[in-house]
Amino acid sequence: MLEVSDLRAYHGDIQALWGVGLRVERGEAVALIGPNGAGKTTLLLALMGLVRAEGRVLLAGRSILGLPSRRLVRLGMCLAPEGGRLFAEMTCRDNLLVGGHVLDRRRRLAALERVEGLFPRLAQRAAQKASTLSGGERQMLALGRALMAQPALLLLDEPSLGLHPLLAGQVFEAIGRIAAEGVTVLLVEQKVSLALRACQRAYVLENGRVTLDGPSALVAADEGVRKAYLAL
Repeated sequence: MLEVSDLRAYHGDIQALWGVGLRVERGEAVALIGPNGAGKTTLLLALMGLVRAEGRVLLAGRSILGLPSRRLVRLGMCLAPEGGRLFAEMTCRDNLLVGGHVLDRRRRLAALERVEGLFPRLAQRAAQKASTLSGGERQMLALGRALMAQPALLLLDEPSLGLHPLLAGQVFEAIGRIAAEGVTVLLVEQKVSLALRACQRAYVLENGRVTLDGPSALVAADEGVRKAYLAL
């Protein structure tokens, strides 16, 4: 589904990624972990065409580096950004409908039914402003809005950010349901134990470079990962 090689990304004149390579197979959930400032969010932004990048990025075999974000959404890749970035004064349902703007009316309504079936709480809160939702509900809304575009590849940036552990667990249960429906997932997450349980494989990113990758169980067993991220 996604193949990245020799990816270099920049914030202005500052280079943030140095020759990053990774693969995400169709139907797979892959975690991207690492310390703050390692370049994880920058990688997602580079994939979505939101920061300057060089290298090679293939989506389902098609070269996409340099394409505008709106085109990438139509090609099947969507980002649920850090913090959700909801339209606070719009209702829950209107936030979802905005996420499906690339679909025709029939497909948009079908997507809405699917998302509200996946997240029944969003249907219950349909007429409420996004600003009135709880933290867990806002994160579910961010996930649902991204799913409204019917992506083949969903990029998730810190979906548990700021959530109580119980709510974080509920959000990750929802991510598991999304993956079980066949959506390919690339997940950036600071709660490493949750990320490794939710994903089949993982990459460790440090100082803008991939330093380790492999099946999640092997990454979790690595001594450096256990000390740095799992407090073991």
